[in-house]
Amino acid sequence: MDREKFTSLLLEIVNNAQELIKLKVDSKTYISTYFEYPELKEHNPFPQFNISMFNKGPKEYSDLFSNSKENSLNLYEVCGVADLVKEIDGNEYLCSIFKNEKATKTLSSFLKDLGFFEFTLKDIINKSILTFGFSKLSYEQIKSITDPIYNWVFEDFLDYDIHVPILFIQFDFDKIENEKYSIVRMSDDLQKARANALKNQINVNKYVGYSATHSFVIKAQSMENKRNSRFFGTEIIDYPTDIITENLAQRLA
Repeated sequence: MDREKFTSLLLEIVNNAQELIKLKVDSKTYISTYFEYPELKEHNPFPQFNISMFNKGPKEYSDLFSNSKENSLNLYEVCGVADLVKEIDGNEYLCSIFKNEKATKTLSSFLKDLGFFEFTLKDIINKSILTFGFSKLSYEQIKSITDPIYNWVFEDFLDYDIHVPILFIQFDFDKIENEKYSIVRMSDDLQKARANALKNQINVNKYVGYSATHSFVIKAQSMENKRNSRFFGTEIIDYPTDIITENLAQRLA
């Protein structure tokens, strides 16, 4: 499946799903929220976070497609989903990723015709609403969400940037850069992602980890796409210490 077909099919599904979800929202149907969502309290001078199981994060609209809840929506009745199922079933490679026989047998009570891609599709629907609101998405808007997924499924190599938080230093600018490196002020979303990762990290004091406003960015890195995990994404890799050390040495030479 080429990128254009993949993107167009998901665009149809997301726009149709949004209409069904909006009806539920308008009828005051209860929609759960993400729990333990990091709350950015202040910058004084470094970010301060509150992470509590009682924090009310963004609404998880895709939870309306839960099979276990009364009056839930049926994802497989959304226009376009049947076509997506056909595309997966008719492609041996896609079946090997999303409908791996051993994994689907183990989780048969949870997985249906889309296999593991059902979880991914729900995330796409949810992110589209949280990012763009209830609106008819354009091709470019949905592409900004689905491109990383397409890359993971089909590309042999994945491109990425490395962000190295700079601790205990205050900067009087938002960004400086050249072709290979930059120092940038981290967005609130990136800071929240860091706080979420640090909350269960026993080897790093989270308050020390919070003490950064900017990161040193090493651009345009590439790694082989091994796709070892059928559900959670590319295999977990060690923190890229060698790449960071090498690039810092070149920068400081």
